[in-house]
Amino acid sequence: NMRKKEFVTALANCNLPVTKNGEKVEKKITNDQADAIYEAIFGPEGIIMSGLKDDGEVILKEFASFKVGRVVGRNLQTGEEMEVPAYNTVRFKASKRMKELVQE
Repeated sequence: NMRKKEFVTALANCNLPVTKNGEKVEKKITNDQADAIYEAIFGPEGIIMSGLKDDGEVILKEFASFKVGRVVGRNLQTGEEMEVPAYNTVRFKASKRMKELVQE
C-alpha cells in the first residue's frame, strides 16, 4: 500500500531538473519539500480540495477527474428515486491511461 509517507518518500527520491547558470542540472527534492508538494496538491487547503470546493470539478488529464455530485436516493427493489436527505459526494473517474496501466 502506498500511503502519504510512502508517497512523500518516493517523491523525495526524484530529481528535479533545474537551470543553474544557464546549465541544466538535477536537484534532489528533500523530504520537507516533498511533504510540502504533497500538502499543496492533496492537503485540506490543497489544489484538488480547493478546485472541488470552488469549481466542483478537477480534471487531471492522463490521471483522473474528480467531480462533486448530488446523491440520489433509490429504492433498491424498484429502482425508483425516493426522498433522502440531500448531500454532495465526490466522484472519481480514472483516466483511460490509468485504466490501461492497471491492466498491464
